[in-house]
Amino acid sequence: MNAFRFVGKLEFNAIDSKNPYIRFGKTKNGAEYRTLSFSVVPTKNNRAYVERFGMVEKSIKTKDTDGNDIEVAWDDRENKDVISKVARYKKYSVKLDGVYHEFISAYDFTQFVEENLDKLKGKTCVVTGGISINVYNGKISFRYQVQNIRELGEDEEIEQKLVVRFDTFYRKEDIDLADWNNNKEVAVNAYTYQFVEKKDGKNIFKYVPTTFYINLANEENEKKAAFYLKQFGIVLDGSSIKTKIKDSEVVSLPVRCEYINGSQEVPFDENSLTDNQREMIELGLKTLDDFKPNGSIFGERIVKFYAIDIDARDKYADGYLVESIPIDEFKNEIFTFAAEEIKPDDTKNDDDLEMLFG
Repeated sequence: MNAFRFVGKLEFNAIDSKNPYIRFGKTKNGAEYRTLSFSVVPTKNNRAYVERFGMVEKSIKTKDTDGNDIEVAWDDRENKDVISKVARYKKYSVKLDGVYHEFISAYDFTQFVEENLDKLKGKTCVVTGGISINVYNGKISFRYQVQNIRELGEDEEIEQKLVVRFDTFYRKEDIDLADWNNNKEVAVNAYTYQFVEKKDGKNIFKYVPTTFYINLANEENEKKAAFYLKQFGIVLDGSSIKTKIKDSEVVSLPVRCEYINGSQEVPFDENSLTDNQREMIELGLKTLDDFKPNGSIFGERIVKFYAIDIDARDKYADGYLVESIPIDEFKNEIFTFAAEEIKPDDTKNDDDLEMLFG
C-alpha cells in the first residue's frame, strides 16, 4: 500500500482566498459535501498539501475489527458502540489537547477540523493517510488523502519531515546509473500499482510511473553504500557499478522516501564565491565568514522523492523480490495517459498505516 506520514506545522489558507482550506457544495444527486485541504510544513522551504473529500451518504460501507464488510446507517455513525466495532484503519481521527476523536465518516472528520481550526492552525502534528493520483494535461500528480491528524505532545521529539511509502516495481532498464560517478546518485524510474479509475463497476489498477532517487553522496562508508544499493538490485564494487537484475525480470520493493517539494538548503563554502572573492581570501584580505550571507541559502525549487529506507520485512527480508509477472504483461499494464482527467479515489485505504510507519 502507498501511504504518507508528514510531520510539521499545519497551515490553512483563508476561507476567502483563491484556494480556501474548506469548500462546500452538493453532488448531482443533491448530497452535501465538503473538501478539506491544508499544508504540512516541516521546514521553511518545504511543504506538502493534503486533502480529504467527505459527503453525506445514506449509509457507510466499511469493515469491522475482524476485516468483514459491514454497512452502517448514516444516523448511527456517531454511536460510540458502532464506532468501536469499526476497524482502526477504516476510521478517521484527530488527537487534539490530548484527546482522541474518532469518526467513520470523512464528512464528520472534515467538519471537526473546520470547527477546531483555531486550535490546529500552526500546531506541529503527525499527519497520515493514503495516496491517490490525478492526471491532467498529460501530467501525473499524487494526491495525499489525509486520514489522521495527531498533535505532538510537549515532550515528544520527532524529526519534522515528509515521508512517503511506495510499493515500487521496476526493471533493469528502469535503473539509471548515469549520475553515479558525478553525484553518487541513482535514479530509479519505478512504478507503483495504483487505482486509476472505476470502469463498468470495477476498480482499475495500473502501474503508474514513480521516480525516486538513491543519493549516497554523504555516505563515506563504502561497505554501507554497497549493502544499501544491493537491496535495490545494484552492485557496487569499488568504482564499478552495475545492475544485478536480469533483462527478463520485474522486481518489487517497498521504499520509504523523503518527499521534497520546495527548495533544499545549499551549504555555503568557497564554491559559492566569485573568483574575485576567492582571490581576496587567498591574499589574506578577507575570510570566508566575511562573505557568508545572513540566513540560509536555498537552491532552485524541486519536487523529488529520495529513498531513505526500505521495508525489509516478510518476503522482502533479503531486499528486492523478483515478481512472477512476465515482462511483456507488465508492459501492457503500465498506465498510459488518457484525454480525460482521472479523479482521485479517496475511499480506498485498506491497510493499517501504523504498521507501515511503525
